[in-house]
Amino acid sequence: MPRSNRTLSDIFVSGRPQYPGNTVITPRTPHSRSGLAEEGYTEVELEQLRNDDADDDYRTHAQQQSEPLLVSSSSATFPSGYRSRGDDNDILGKTSGISWLKLLVEKSALIGASIMVCMLLVLVAVAIKRPGVLDHAILQTPTGPLDIPGLQDDRVAAPPSPSFVDTVPPEGRLISYENYTRFPLSRTEYRYECNKIMGGFMHHGDYWDAHVMGPLDVVHHDDVTNYHLPEGQRTQVCSKTLTYMLDGHVGLMADLALMAQAAALARERGRTFLVDDTYWNRGKWTDHFQDIRALEPGPEPGCRAPPPEELVACPRQARHWVISSQTAKFHFGHPFSEEYEDPKLRPGRTRYLDPALPQLLADPPAAHRIHPESKPEHFPAPPITYVASDSPDAIREFISAFPSSTALFALAISTNPELRALAPQHAYVQAEFAAEDAEERVRLTKGMIVDFAMVSGLWAWDGDVVPGAIVCGITSNVCKLSALGFGFERAFGFDGDGDYSTGGVNDERKRWVEIDDKGVIDPIWRGFELFN
Repeated sequence: MPRSNRTLSDIFVSGRPQYPGNTVITPRTPHSRSGLAEEGYTEVELEQLRNDDADDDYRTHAQQQSEPLLVSSSSATFPSGYRSRGDDNDILGKTSGISWLKLLVEKSALIGASIMVCMLLVLVAVAIKRPGVLDHAILQTPTGPLDIPGLQDDRVAAPPSPSFVDTVPPEGRLISYENYTRFPLSRTEYRYECNKIMGGFMHHGDYWDAHVMGPLDVVHHDDVTNYHLPEGQRTQVCSKTLTYMLDGHVGLMADLALMAQAAALARERGRTFLVDDTYWNRGKWTDHFQDIRALEPGPEPGCRAPPPEELVACPRQARHWVISSQTAKFHFGHPFSEEYEDPKLRPGRTRYLDPALPQLLADPPAAHRIHPESKPEHFPAPPITYVASDSPDAIREFISAFPSSTALFALAISTNPELRALAPQHAYVQAEFAAEDAEERVRLTKGMIVDFAMVSGLWAWDGDVVPGAIVCGITSNVCKLSALGFGFERAFGFDGDGDYSTGGVNDERKRWVEIDDKGVIDPIWRGFELFN
């Protein structure tokens, strides 16, 4: 075979060719150690290799290869740090594990921060999607909710389950409301129950006498749970109450007169006095007056009103007694007069009549005329006169009858637009009042309250100017009740030096002047009216 003329330098690509400057070119093979620039041999190492292979005559210095193409992985020319697969795999595994551990240690802060960010994002998502879940989970402990000061007002604790104790009247003394589904009962339903129990107006024994077996009553479901409510909030149900029900059957002043009697009885009997406006056709009680509990907190301030199904109209000895204009006749009739009216006081004054009604700021003084159709021939014209009537025609008639020098005041001619808007547009008729819309009924009620405050001075503050006298017709409940604002002594002339033990009215000194039925009825004045 003919010998090739190609030189070894052309065959061994990794050899040391003859280039200017004798530059050594290192072959770039995957498994060549010298192929890695950062791990190439030094001149000293190459010289050692040349000495070891000196017996190879056919190699010349120019043809000498600095590193063979294929070297065993077990050769000394592969240091232990060489990274490749093969026989050095065990060393590679140990080195890789150490490297990963070192990497984890170096990046631990970044990894921890990333985990915390992810957790915060999850918590934010839960707080948005399900509010309150995190509060419950964080504040809950194995023994119950965590009590942390300052957090009590920021979270609403679940109220404890109510615990009830039933109080059942003795056998034969139970009042059953099983045929009713709505509470409180209406005025006619309470009247029906009173008719069944009291048999009309019949009454035997003392006014407050109860049956030997105890009074008739309903079952009481007493809630004995301690709710741990914040200070000032009502907790337990009042032990004994007297509720006046505003039913809209009678006029405003008739209701207020009966309410005054009920409030007096509640105070005497140690009952908490309440007002129920469920069926009132004049709006809410607090639309016109202050909360009755602010003025009459009763013997148990802060107690809660009883459930409406426990209110009883008859008998009056029931735990939670309710009175309305329809049931007052069962309680304020002859037995009441025998118990409370002083026979020496002809005006019909009761020992416990109490004008403890909600306060209303009074305006300047007044004289009152409620029935102008009586048409007296003459009456003195005081310097200042307040005229009140539910009839616009009557207002105009009286204003024209006074001399121009008299200072006249009335809702219809007030310079205050808010007061002038309360003046009635037509004469008041109780039977037609319910047909008015709710807004109109509230407006007329406010106007009547202002008129009553002016003519009676009942709600005047200390230092306010009060009426000197009132001229009115007794058929009006406004006229009757206005006497309470003057007080009995001033109203009936008992403030002089004479002997008034017999209750005779002093016509010369009286400030309450009735002109419709003068001398016809006896007593001349009674603080309330009873209705069928």
